[in-house]
Amino acid sequence: MSLSDVLTSVSRWMTISVSIVFIAFGLFGAAANLIIFSRSRFFKTSIAQYILAQSSVDVINLGFGLMLQMLMNGFQIPVLSFHAIGCGIRNFTLLCCSRSSLYFKCLAAFDRWASTSRQASSRLWSTPKRARILIVINIIFWALHSIPNFILNDIVLSRGVWQCIATSKTLTNYTTYFATPVLILLVPLVWLAVFGTGSYLNIKNLRVLRRSERLEQQLTRMNIIEVLVTVIAFLPYVTQFIYSTITTGWEKSAVWAAADSVVVQIGRMCYYFSNVPAFYIYLCMSKDVRLTFKLLICKLNKGYRASQVMPLTSGSIGPTTNRMVQ
Repeated sequence: MSLSDVLTSVSRWMTISVSIVFIAFGLFGAAANLIIFSRSRFFKTSIAQYILAQSSVDVINLGFGLMLQMLMNGFQIPVLSFHAIGCGIRNFTLLCCSRSSLYFKCLAAFDRWASTSRQASSRLWSTPKRARILIVINIIFWALHSIPNFILNDIVLSRGVWQCIATSKTLTNYTTYFATPVLILLVPLVWLAVFGTGSYLNIKNLRVLRRSERLEQQLTRMNIIEVLVTVIAFLPYVTQFIYSTITTGWEKSAVWAAADSVVVQIGRMCYYFSNVPAFYIYLCMSKDVRLTFKLLICKLNKGYRASQVMPLTSGSIGPTTNRMVQ
């Protein structure tokens, strides 16, 4: 087996194994977030609106987007090659959802900064009503922005990886030199760094007196950690994007092309990783989230045990008794 074959195999099995882990833990975490933060204890907070919206699109990002990545580039099943329309639907859905999810993180970071600000005018932005308005605007903007990717695309084997990419040179240049480096990398990273740092500085001198304020402080701290994890997860993707952009059009050997496929998949997996750990961060950083999750588990366990106890109905003489169904 040649070195290029080894690298191609490494790329495939890395995609399969990492995707399975991310999908399993990510979908569980997203579902848990949807259940926990839809409860009145959290739902009345503004950041819960962003968490619910982000978790909803993360289900699509992981259950649809990453699943397709695993099937196409891991198991090499061309699930989208039957028609360009399927490629277009996949492109539109994933671009809209992934970018919306990223900016939900940005809006959540802004919300935490606003909620802990000493300026009353800034705190006005941290309300559930304004959060819902910003959520709708965010989704509409990225849906409109992704329409060209639904129309101008095709499935192409690039750098040893099947990719659903734009066929328009203008759209490709726009995506390569503006949309990805500016809207997907620079703006979110700067935004998260600025408002994440601002939230941290705000809560350093925040005196917590009431229970509602303690919850707000917990939500702010867990958001700061999520911001930090997102920034760190993005760094390999940024590196991969810069490398791929610089080396596009270079003449490469089979080994180099196979190595490129490994680099591309590492960058993609790091990008998808940012959709996975949110729930587990919240679980570690918030006592209220842990308590709510524990109560949910207890209820599920109690319901399961109750379902195992069924009444024994009998036509025989004597009183009806209950017994445990083994």
